[in-house]
Order: sequence, then structure tokens, then C-alpha cells
Amino acid sequence: MVLIIMAKDKSSTSKPNVTSNPAIAPNPDIKSLSEWMLERNKSYYQSPSTAIHEDFSTYAQSPQGLLTRANARAFHSYAKKNGRNRYDVLEAGVGEGAFAHGFLEELKALDKSSKTDIASRVHYTLADFSETMMKKAFARLESAGFKGQIHSVTWDASDPESDPFGFSTFQLIRCNELFDDLPADAFVQQDGEIHSVLFDGNLKPHIQPAQTDELDEVARKLLLVLPQNYIMPFNQSALDSIDKLLERLDPRGMFDIFDYGFYRADDFALPPEMWNLNVIREYNSQWTVDLNFLYLSIQLAQEDHSVLVEPQADYVKSLMGNEMADVRITDGLDYGKEQDDGNGVGEDSIPIDAKEDDFFYHLAVKSK
Repeated sequence: MVLIIMAKDKSSTSKPNVTSNPAIAPNPDIKSLSEWMLERNKSYYQSPSTAIHEDFSTYAQSPQGLLTRANARAFHSYAKKNGRNRYDVLEAGVGEGAFAHGFLEELKALDKSSKTDIASRVHYTLADFSETMMKKAFARLESAGFKGQIHSVTWDASDPESDPFGFSTFQLIRCNELFDDLPADAFVQQDGEIHSVLFDGNLKPHIQPAQTDELDEVARKLLLVLPQNYIMPFNQSALDSIDKLLERLDPRGMFDIFDYGFYRADDFALPPEMWNLNVIREYNSQWTVDLNFLYLSIQLAQEDHSVLVEPQADYVKSLMGNEMADVRITDGLDYGKEQDDGNGVGEDSIPIDAKEDDFFYHLAVKSK
């Protein structure tokens, strides 16, 4: 059972700052969001110069490694209750390997403190489509002494035909900020009418009437009950990838997704002008989009999976307890936050007391 909390205010009359044309002529510079993301992000992640930890700083990368350590603690507890000679862990979208490194190190520390032997029985699969990222991750883990426990497979999460896992099953599948990079399409509801949103190369939106076959029933219903004039991404490619990974999940296993996006009514506290400027962003040529946790959780529940969505801060606090005290990130995703210059915060700014990690969620999925 998934508890969905819808936004309370559906009466906003401030329309998106978009170019509207019911019959946009074919224009190679105006494309769907999914087309732009596929084009830009493949180029970004395959570039030898890409250094994601220099481009991004997020809650998952707090100096204390709290999210990584919390996930390791959850898995360690699971492993103690489900004794096995071997534990298979899959991380999809490994980046530069920081999450994997911290996870394996924390398991070793937990074994030492609890006199268990779980870390040595973990076989860790790194999955990514980027050779650049894979090499960096593999080198990092090898130098940390985990060479005998890791191997890699090439997997393009945006390609529904990509399936390099054979007959393997995993006791833990984990993804950290993978699905916000996958192609998604955007729509907006205005006065009860649904429009698709296209973009030019500068992220300027252009709207046109949505075709019936562009949206599934869940997406259409959500658009009609969520606040109007807010551009909403629908992450169909992410849902397809999650479904593919669920086929590889041990029936008693854990599937943890850590990403940023929207789920709660409070997430719509931003005025639509600010929301529409920030729901899709460009970082160093990469395009990234908020994950629609509402859409994903409803779809997965309808597929008969058990689903939990919670803020990452709550997830970490439940596992780390007192170690969460006074932990903040100061230089990560700020969603356009501006400092007060003495004349008041600008009309298009987020209030300066906005909490940066409000938009970071943990999605846990299990087969029923």
C-alpha cells in the first residue's frame, strides 16, 4: 500500500514562461526532453574529462558518507538474518565508485565491531554504460583492496534491450542518482488541458497539445490532480529500467534507489515560475531532471510490488541515529536559492531558509 500525499493548492493561475504554439513546425532545434537528454548525457558520461564529483555535490556525498554507511548497515542487518555463503550486490550507475567503496568499507567495520563475516562474502557487480566511469570506479576499488570481490558489466539503463546480467540474481540492487539522468518527457496542465513540453538547446520550453498516446493513464490522472502550470517530468525510461532490474532481484532481496525529485505536497511550495526554471537543469553540458516519485511509486504498486518512499534524511536518521546530528551540506544542489542582499529575496528565488535535502528521496522496492 503506497500513501500518496497530493498537493493542496491546485488553484495557481501563474502559467509557465513558455512559448505556446498549437502547431509547431518541425524544427531540429526544438525537441522532446527525452531526445535532448539522450543526446547530451551520453556525450557527458562518455567524455574522458568528466569528473562527476567536481560537477555535483549532493546529500549522498556528505563528508561523513552517511547515506552510504546507512545503506551498508541496512544490508548488514539483512545479511545477518539471511545467512548465505555468498551475497551478490549490484550497483547500477556506479559513477566513480565512491558509493561502492564506502559501502564495502562500512561492511568491514561492522564485521569487526559485531564479530561477523559478511563483507568478505560480498561479490559486487558494477554496472554502467560509460567506460570512463567504469575505469575510474574499478581503479578506486582495486586500490582499496577489493579487486577479488568486484567485476563489471556494461549496461545502458536507457536501452530497454540491454540486459548483460544473464541468469544472475542479487540480494541487493542499489542505484544512486542514476534515474534522474535517464530520458524523460515533460507535460503541463493548464485549465484542465494537458500539453506536452518541448525544449530548445537552451532549455527554453515550448508547449503544444499532447497527443493521446503520449501519456499513460497514471500520468494523465496525476497531471489532472497536481497543481496546474507546473511542468511535470514523467520518467518512463526510469520505470522501464527499474522493471528490468526487478527481474534480477532475489525474492527476499533489497532494492534501494536514492535520487532527487518530488513526492510530498510540500515539494510544490515553490511558485510555478521557480519550479519550471529548476525541474530540468544543465550541469556542464549534462541535462538532469527531477524524478517523479509519485508516478514511479504508483506504477510499481500497480505492478504488485511493495513500495516505500521516504526522505533520504529520514532513512539515514533511522539507521545512523546520533551520528546525524547537525549534518548539513552547504554546496550541493541549491535549486536556485539566492541570498538576501538587504532588499529582500527576489521574486523568482527560493526562500533562503529552504532546506537543500528536501528533494532527496529513498525509494525501496520489494516483490510481494
